[in-house]
Amino acid sequence: LGEDSTDTAHYQKLVAMYPRVPIASTPLALIVVPHIPNSEFRRCHVEPYRRALVQVMHDASHRLCPSGLLVLGVQDVRDEHSKLWPLGMLVLEDVQKAVGSIRLRLKEFIVVVENGHARKRDDVVSRESFVDERCAVGVSALDIHVPIVHAYYLVFMKLK
Repeated sequence: LGEDSTDTAHYQKLVAMYPRVPIASTPLALIVVPHIPNSEFRRCHVEPYRRALVQVMHDASHRLCPSGLLVLGVQDVRDEHSKLWPLGMLVLEDVQKAVGSIRLRLKEFIVVVENGHARKRDDVVSRESFVDERCAVGVSALDIHVPIVHAYYLVFMKLK
């Protein structure tokens, strides 16, 4: 049947032939985006955060219907000692170890940036518009961190 079809009798017959499965208990997609602001992140939060995300993935793998999608948003953070925690990669490894690729398979790995931080391909830098970077020699390493403006969206598909 096309979008503009008027064959309602045929449509009603098709609907009656295949009973509908209640979808409340088996969603087609779940989206989880538990970002922690850098100002609130501490080193002691790393392990509980990773364990919580693995548990969410494990629970979701049982709730999703086959071929259902689970989108997990993760962001890298710095702790109170300015150590960078690549949580996107760490969580991905944890999920693959705990849940495995038998039940959930990574389909997409999407990197996004905040508005205003995307590279504009049509920007042309000329000699006149070039702004020279400042020299980092003699500056404390704690003072020159690049801000974290990206996040990862891991898109998993349930196989069984």
